[in-house]
Amino acid sequence: MTKICMLAYTYYLSDPRVRREAEALADRGYGVDVLCLHGEGEKPRQQVNGVRVIRLPQSRYRGHRSWAYVVGYARFFILSFLWLTWFHLRKGYQLIQVHTMPDFLAFAALVPKILGAKIVLDIHDLMPELYSTKFGLAKSHPLIKVLKLQERLSARFAHRVIAVHEPQRRLLVDHGIQDSKICTVMNAVDDKLFCLSRGMTVGHEGREGFTLIYHGTLVKRYGVDVAIRAVNLAAKEIPRLRFLVYGDGDNREELETITGELGLQNTVVFSGKFLPLEQIPGVVAQADVGLVPNRDSALDNVLPTKLMEYVAMGIPAIVSRTDTVEAYFDDTMVRFVPPEDEEHLAEAILELYHHPEKAQSIAQNARRHNEQYGWARQRTAYYKLIDSLLNNPRQQAG
Repeated sequence: MTKICMLAYTYYLSDPRVRREAEALADRGYGVDVLCLHGEGEKPRQQVNGVRVIRLPQSRYRGHRSWAYVVGYARFFILSFLWLTWFHLRKGYQLIQVHTMPDFLAFAALVPKILGAKIVLDIHDLMPELYSTKFGLAKSHPLIKVLKLQERLSARFAHRVIAVHEPQRRLLVDHGIQDSKICTVMNAVDDKLFCLSRGMTVGHEGREGFTLIYHGTLVKRYGVDVAIRAVNLAAKEIPRLRFLVYGDGDNREELETITGELGLQNTVVFSGKFLPLEQIPGVVAQADVGLVPNRDSALDNVLPTKLMEYVAMGIPAIVSRTDTVEAYFDDTMVRFVPPEDEEHLAEAILELYHHPEKAQSIAQNARRHNEQYGWARQRTAYYKLIDSLLNNPRQQAG
């Protein structure tokens, strides 16, 4: 049996991209191990849908100190290097796939590469742009220059690089990574898990109140604070308005404080934790509208997974307008708003509340995205990449 190991600084159960790719390989008959972070209450080792999950003794750092992130990444790198080397000597992996961030985690696979394993670097986010915005650093700052260098070196170390969409691929080429080395596998949702809810009956008619939803990481760049202030404005016209916030992150306490200051404790509901992937369709199905209120320029190159999940579930989405989102969605498929603009976001919420037929139309039109870029097509591209590295002649589409 071909043996593959994935390495990711993430919590496996709540990371859709890592799970989707790992389980796709397991479905194809590969032996798949995943080395990842150890979340509170999780077992050190667990079998999940044919994938062997091995949790290293470390959790994710949450905070606002750039050096603490570096220390956390460095510690995980050392643990990963030791564990991956040991497992490779015992099992003999043919391929190692490293999910970023950080990019330099690829070098944890040094010994397997020397012994003949193929290395794939799956770049989820662009570290130089993300850290420039997160910590307010100029592009000329020494840390940003170091991040660009380690990105190029990590990509050079790997046999192939995966980008999450075409605009990101072009940016990676601009960063100095060889174009022929990059393959695009988009963040399409698993259509076995995410499917149309409520028979496409979106809008508030026949339902109690009006429900908005956000699910994901709670950090400043994702603009949940802007959404809460917009909800405060919209609540003046919408009776029984609710905003469900599922997730956790550096900004949760600040968001809860803002909610309290605005007197929205009965309107904005925080889960206080990340949800396993299997639970997300159920909570999304409660909502009338999904919010994607990204605020920072660094997210101009991000195509949010949560947006595709709302689309797959038949939920209309209100989205911050960015170049990357506009590359895949038009004004008939989502309700665009300017980033970091609570008044326009409130107007969009009120518009979809008062005009459920428009919400219905948006949700229906957005299905074109999944038809064109759905997981069936992305999985084919992913299998083709893995086959090419393993010299595997089968080109299986399913």
